[in-house]
Amino acid sequence: MKGNGELAQNVEWDDADRALIRRWADDCTDNPEFASLLETIESDARKLSRRATTVLIFQDLIWYTVTAWQTAKGVKSGNDPIELERQRRREDLLNLANAADALAKYYRDNA
Repeated sequence: MKGNGELAQNVEWDDADRALIRRWADDCTDNPEFASLLETIESDARKLSRRATTVLIFQDLIWYTVTAWQTAKGVKSGNDPIELERQRRREDLLNLANAADALAKYYRDNA
């Protein structure tokens, strides 16, 4: 498996994340037992998107692997990144609603 490194440039990985990918690459990619699994992953991904290339398929696989790893680490340490994102999104929507209210008040008061 080889890529152009685009994925690694767009994702913040720490040393543990890099070690996970290194272990996964060393243990799985050259192992004949995993060859059929990787072929199945690629084949199924191609069914979902005709534009998918092997590089994109495995970049996505790596991204999802690292994201799941990071989420699990966060939850284990008590920082649930999914809940944090939900709270951030809720706050953004409340701010948007407040701004809409302020705009409506402005037009109501100045009409």
